[in-house]
This record gives sequence, C-alpha cells and structure tokens, in this order.
Amino acid sequence: MNYQIKRKVSNNTITKWKLFLNFTNFYETTECNQFAKRKLRYFVDSTNFMMTLKMIMASRIKILFYC
Repeated sequence: MNYQIKRKVSNNTITKWKLFLNFTNFYETTECNQFAKRKLRYFVDSTNFMMTLKMIMASRIKILFYC
C-alpha cells in the first residue's frame, strides 16, 4: 500500500518536471532562459526530491515574474 502511494507521488512529480521543462523551452533566446537553466542545474544536482519539487514550483513563479 505504501509503495502504491509512493508510486502515485512519483508519477505526479514526473509530470511536474515535464511541465517545467516544457515551460522553460518558451524562453530559448531570452535572458530568462539563462535563469531557468541555472535553476534547472540546481534541481538536477539536488538530492532531496520533494524539496526539489517545491523549488520547481517556486522557480516557475519567479520565472513568470521576471519574464
């Protein structure tokens, strides 16, 4: 039962990662994209996945704000 719950969270997390990656693709030639890439590099290096997920959500708001 715990495994199923973890799996659900995992699938949801993957979806959010995909959404974030697609979102950053809109800013390929702008300074905004450099910001997005720096953030993304931080996500990839992060070991705490739930903290990473929170950072993705926070960064999406920041990217929207600065763009």
